[in-house]
Amino acid sequence: MSAPDTNIKRQERRHKPALRGIGLSIGVVVVLVLVMGLIASYSGIGPFDATPVPNVENPTVAN
Repeated sequence: MSAPDTNIKRQERRHKPALRGIGLSIGVVVVLVLVMGLIASYSGIGPFDATPVPNVENPTVAN
């Protein structure tokens, strides 16, 4: 249920800065993810290029 004395225009005006901030932060995250992907692709890092971590407890057991 909504409040009986809701002023939609005033609420729209009050929420605009918060919605712009949310949109801006989402945009920044998207740009950062794209930049990280471009850096990884230009440096030649692939999804299967990781080196395995040796098993310190029992060196004879392969990971």
